[in-house]
Amino acid sequence: MSLMKLAALAIVLASVGISSAADSATVYPKFTPLGFAQYRLRYDAKQTVSNADTFINKSGDYTNLIGYYLGLKAELNEHVLFQAQIGNDYTATEQIDWFNSNHFKDKATATTKVDTTKSDAASTTVSGLSIPYFSLAYAKLHYTHFGVSAGFIPVKAHGTLDLMENSFRNNSGLYSDAGFNGWAVGTNNSLPGLCLEFPVITSGNFKFGFDVTSSIYRTRLDFVPSKAPDSSYKNNNGVINIINVPVSIGPVSICPQGVVVIDRWYNYKLKSNKGDNEYGAGLDLSLTAGKKVTLRGSYAYARNNNRSDADGAHIGKIADGMLPGIGIDVQIGPGKLSYDSKINVSHSD
Repeated sequence: MSLMKLAALAIVLASVGISSAADSATVYPKFTPLGFAQYRLRYDAKQTVSNADTFINKSGDYTNLIGYYLGLKAELNEHVLFQAQIGNDYTATEQIDWFNSNHFKDKATATTKVDTTKSDAASTTVSGLSIPYFSLAYAKLHYTHFGVSAGFIPVKAHGTLDLMENSFRNNSGLYSDAGFNGWAVGTNNSLPGLCLEFPVITSGNFKFGFDVTSSIYRTRLDFVPSKAPDSSYKNNNGVINIINVPVSIGPVSICPQGVVVIDRWYNYKLKSNKGDNEYGAGLDLSLTAGKKVTLRGSYAYARNNNRSDADGAHIGKIADGMLPGIGIDVQIGPGKLSYDSKINVSHSD
C-alpha cells in the first residue's frame, strides 16, 4: 500500500514538474501589441538680434503638439518575426490647430511628388494628423550568428546619420541643423531597406558584431541630359550604405557607424561618367554607472561634393560637418530624465 502511495506521489510530482516547464517556455506564435500617445504643451521664447547687437524683435509662441502610433509584433517562432507600426510623426510630434488638424481638413489633404527621373528637386509631401503612415513594416529572420531584415526596418543613428538626415532633408547637402533636428526627428528611427546582421561574439558580458544596411536615396530612370556625349551615359540610382559595429563590455557600449551614399548627386561628370558621393563616419559611446545613471558621448563627421561637370566648374557645393555631443540619462521612478548637449559645425563653399 505504501509503495502505491509513493508511486502516485511520484506521478503527481512529475506532472507538476512537466506543467511548470511548459508554463516557463515561450509559446509560439506570440503577439505583442505596441502603442504610444503623447500630447505636449510647448512655449518657445524667441529673440532676433541684428549684427550690431541691436534688439530687433522678441516673440513667444505657444503650441500644442501630438504624437502617436499603434503597432503589432508577431513572432511566428524563435527565428521569424514580423512587426508593423502605424502612426504620425511621433518623435518630433506635430503641431495642431482646428483648421489644419480637423477630420474634414485631413480628408482633403493632397500629396505632391516631383518627377525624380529628371531632377534631384526635393519631393513635397503634405499630410494631416488623421492620416497615419507606417514607420515600421518589416520581416526578420534571425539566428545565433546571422540575421536579415527587410521592409521598413528600424535604423538608429550612432552619430553619423544625424548629419546625413540633415543633408538628405530637402536635398540640401548641408549639415547646419543636425544638432537640433537629427535622424530620429526626421525618420522616427526607420528606413525602407535591407539589413544583414552578423552577431559574431555573444559571451557573457562581451558582445561584438556588425550589420550592413542598404537602401535607395534617389531613383533615376533612363534620363539622358542634352549634354551627354553618347548613349552610354550613366544615370545610376543614389544608393545608401550603412555599416554599424556594436561592441559592449559590461557597462560600456560603443558603436562606430559609417555611411556612404554612392552617386549621391544627380549631376555627373559627363566625360568621366562618374557621380559625386557623400560619406560620413562617427560613433557613440555609453557608460552605465550604477543602476540609474547612463553617461553618453558621440562624434560624427560627414562630407559631400556636388561639383559635377567635365571641366570642374562650380555647379554645386562642397560641404562638410561635424557633430560632437555628450549626454546623461537618469532613471527617476518609472520615468527617465535626459540631458543632451551638441556642437553643430557646418561649412560649405
